[in-house]
Amino acid sequence: MRHHLIFISIILFLTGMGIAAGTLSSERHERTGSSSKKHMSLPNAMVSAHFRCNREGLWANMDTLQVVDTYTSQYKMAGGRKNVTDYYTKVNFECTPEYTNSPTPEQ
Repeated sequence: MRHHLIFISIILFLTGMGIAAGTLSSERHERTGSSSKKHMSLPNAMVSAHFRCNREGLWANMDTLQVVDTYTSQYKMAGGRKNVTDYYTKVNFECTPEYTNSPTPEQ
């Protein structure tokens, strides 16, 4: 019986350390936001960053968010005359347990 208690306590300790290490890791992730309007591609990239971090039960840290690249894509719809333009913003970020909607202003 005593061996079972020791085994269970070791498993709980290792599980706790794994959760703590996952929460404190500063792994950088990259996501892309797109929109047909130029000013909306960055907010869409921020939402995409939150969705990526939420896979681990975390939120995107908006203070570490960096815009890596912005680019556009144009195509014609079938039977259409006008070009359709899509705007893309690629961001790099870290995950954190605290939710922030936007970067904190510098003072």
